[in-house]
Amino acid sequence: MKNSPSCLIVTSLLAVAVAACQRPAAVPCGDLAPVAAPAAQVDSVSMRFDYTAAEAMVAALERDSLSDAAVDSLLSVHGVGMTVDNVTRFIPELGRDDFRAAIRTFVRTGRVAREHAPFSLRETLAAREEIRALVAEIRQNERAVLDRTLALLAPYAPATGPLELTAYLVAGGVSTGFVPDTTADAAFYANLTRANGDCEGVVGNIAHETYHVMQKAALRRVPGLVAVADSVEGLPTSERLLATVLLEGSASFVTDPRRFAAQGPEIARQTASYRRDAEPARVRESFALFDALYQEAARHEITWRALYDRGFAGDAPFYAVGREMTQAIERYCGAACIRRHFERPPVEFFREYIRLYRAHPEIVGRFAPETERLLGTDR
Repeated sequence: MKNSPSCLIVTSLLAVAVAACQRPAAVPCGDLAPVAAPAAQVDSVSMRFDYTAAEAMVAALERDSLSDAAVDSLLSVHGVGMTVDNVTRFIPELGRDDFRAAIRTFVRTGRVAREHAPFSLRETLAAREEIRALVAEIRQNERAVLDRTLALLAPYAPATGPLELTAYLVAGGVSTGFVPDTTADAAFYANLTRANGDCEGVVGNIAHETYHVMQKAALRRVPGLVAVADSVEGLPTSERLLATVLLEGSASFVTDPRRFAAQGPEIARQTASYRRDAEPARVRESFALFDALYQEAARHEITWRALYDRGFAGDAPFYAVGREMTQAIERYCGAACIRRHFERPPVEFFREYIRLYRAHPEIVGRFAPETERLLGTDR
């Protein structure tokens, strides 16, 4: 999951309805043929698309008022309920009752209290036409989207066994996409509100979250790694940090936006961000931040929420750390070495990377000696 800033929209419902900020028109996918022939065998994967949540949220926001029963009905839609609960996952002080109050007030007045902004009600209403267009395009091309996804992931797909995926397309909330913790369901949630109307960006998001489901399925096959798959939120903070850098960094590398030919606004935004993160000075800065926060976590001096806010939110420097590590492992060891890290404890991802940069001085990103010691690789 990754957060990104949204454009500012004025509080008047009428102004929102006529596009309070300049939004791009929906950008269709340029070519839904597979991007490349698979370079490795992918276990049997099927995907069912569920559009109910995105459609229900847009329809609710277009109403002039909502009764308690209408909000109950909205929350009973699986993808809507999961999206609201995902807000609670990151902001525990917000729950379903807050969502109820927020959406009823918004449809009636066009206003959202500051504390209710994470539900992204204004942004979703402003993006409703793009959301409808994206739903129509993905619905028309479901098989091609799956083929594109599998072709992109094939070189890096770990051994999962057969997977029957459900892709819930949702609208609103704090995440671009998410796979819930503590669940064995092969399902993910892709947020169309944050897609900037870019179909290619949605395909990239689907691929990113599909890879997370694959990671979890592979980890579950190793008895000692089930907690990393389904209970990472219960791990000690330092171990959770290592696992999250592996999971998010590898997924970000595998679904690098530069692998996509089309350049809609979301793909273009991601491409610029990836290029900026790869600048040597930025790489050193991100690794230095990891050193500081990992050492604090090892000393039990930082909470997960504080660590998340500094490392995985906003510019998300720890996504970049994980991408750099994954890129080096592929360059010097091959894609198979990425796949096997979902059969090993996450610390081995870091140990392999350290061995690589000791052997290859051209690798820019490096950990401090104290971090190496804590990871069990001091000289």
